[in-house]
Amino acid sequence: MDVENRTMPNGATIDHIQPQAKGGGDGLANLRLMCRTCNLQRGSTWYPEKQTAHAGQVGALSRTVVGNLDVCMDQARQRYSQRHPDWFLTDILGCPRYIPESGKPGMYDKQIEAILSVRDNRRTAVVGANGSGKDYGSGRTVLWWMYAWDDAMAIVYGPTYRQISEIIWKEARVAFHAALVKLPGYMYPQAAKYRISDKREAAGFSATGQESGAGIQGFHAGHLLVIVTEAHAVSQSEIDSLLRLNPDRMLLTGNPLSTGGEFYDAFHSKSDIYNTITISAFDTPNIQEGHTLIPGMVTVEAIDERAREFGEESPMYRQSILGEFPKDDMAALITIAQTEEAVERDLSPGEDDDPGSAILGVDVARYGDDSSVIAYRRGPVIRFPWKGKGKSLMDTVAAVVEVLDNHPEVDLVAIDDTGMGGGVTDRLLELNLTASIVPFIAGAKADESERFFNATMEAWWTMRDAFREGQADIPNDAPFISQVTTRKYKTQSDKTIKLESKDEMKGRLRKSPDEADALSMTYSPLVGPPRIRWFG
Repeated sequence: MDVENRTMPNGATIDHIQPQAKGGGDGLANLRLMCRTCNLQRGSTWYPEKQTAHAGQVGALSRTVVGNLDVCMDQARQRYSQRHPDWFLTDILGCPRYIPESGKPGMYDKQIEAILSVRDNRRTAVVGANGSGKDYGSGRTVLWWMYAWDDAMAIVYGPTYRQISEIIWKEARVAFHAALVKLPGYMYPQAAKYRISDKREAAGFSATGQESGAGIQGFHAGHLLVIVTEAHAVSQSEIDSLLRLNPDRMLLTGNPLSTGGEFYDAFHSKSDIYNTITISAFDTPNIQEGHTLIPGMVTVEAIDERAREFGEESPMYRQSILGEFPKDDMAALITIAQTEEAVERDLSPGEDDDPGSAILGVDVARYGDDSSVIAYRRGPVIRFPWKGKGKSLMDTVAAVVEVLDNHPEVDLVAIDDTGMGGGVTDRLLELNLTASIVPFIAGAKADESERFFNATMEAWWTMRDAFREGQADIPNDAPFISQVTTRKYKTQSDKTIKLESKDEMKGRLRKSPDEADALSMTYSPLVGPPRIRWFG
């Protein structure tokens, strides 16, 4: 049987009803059985009277030949799919193509571009907005790879097994069972595994599972595909272990949340090795149509919320919506990835037998758009027990007293004493509270004045170190996260580091860093650590 020439025993051939030279494709609807004589005689002509099989020869074909036709058709489809993964998606899996402004769902151009890049390039990296369908494409890329090659293996790797099993493999299972043409092999209903034969198998692994990147060794095949999902959260050592498998193709997908590692480098220092694709939320069908066409993908409402919450110029908006890595002029003291890690942490305030005392930072505003905020920190544990917009100074005093009553472990209260804060400081001192009341002057000289422009910059830098060293456990507080990831700084001509002022930040992003300033005061060396209280 010669699949390349579409021939079979007993003189039967596979014929294209509409010749390929006339634009005909390899879809089942355009293929039929024809004797070799008629096929050669027909050539690339296209006559209706020639579109029936030669009755004298083909009609006498045995059941064996018809069975051979089925096998040959399978092999023809497989061979064709190797160079045409987009055809596999539409004609085998039944995934329609999305046409902009058509009002009909389907795979859009960037998703198709990604699978074509896997066909053409040894290494591909796809960075995209949240909810842009990267996992949808990855699950179907696994099926294409396993279908196209007889000696094939696909490994899908990610930071958590949930990401593999409940997201990527769920997409693969749905596509497997919904395919227009029955796919070979067995798709496991629970495990992240798809098996066709000893030489054709796909499996998922994770850093938190039994097999980490270092544990995936000995996987070899004539055609090996490695897909790394959430690649921004996968360590370089794990990527290196996967690369040691010497895959024929590697696909990295993720969000622009890292500023180092293989995924980041793929778009920067290693861009000559990787073919890179960037997906913006504005590339997706829901945004093209202006309404929710595909549930689960990013929506117009989500974009509007991000714009209002963070500002269109903020790194958080540009990363989560535009799929952009932070640029040098967008660099913030604390990255989005660091805040996300801090949200996931569950740290202890200190030793079990000595959790230590706590400190409050109070940023004071009076009326207007700014908020007065109380930040609580006990070691690495950070919370915001009170926020108030449009509150009077005495409202803020009362809030501090209430927080102290609820948290007797607080030993020190640092108050922004610049401007309106002085009134809060004076009144709290009059109350003769147990906790120490310490005024914080934002523009005061820094403890390390040769390095920092003023006390505020020094406090923020110390806060930054806590996030970088993994010593921050924060709530999922959107205003705070937005503030610490968008406030800029610069190096002065005298080499000191200066923080963007509140007014500058408000002019740029229309928001004030109230929560972040309140917390930063708890890190200032000028405030000092909470004093030790002795009992007895």
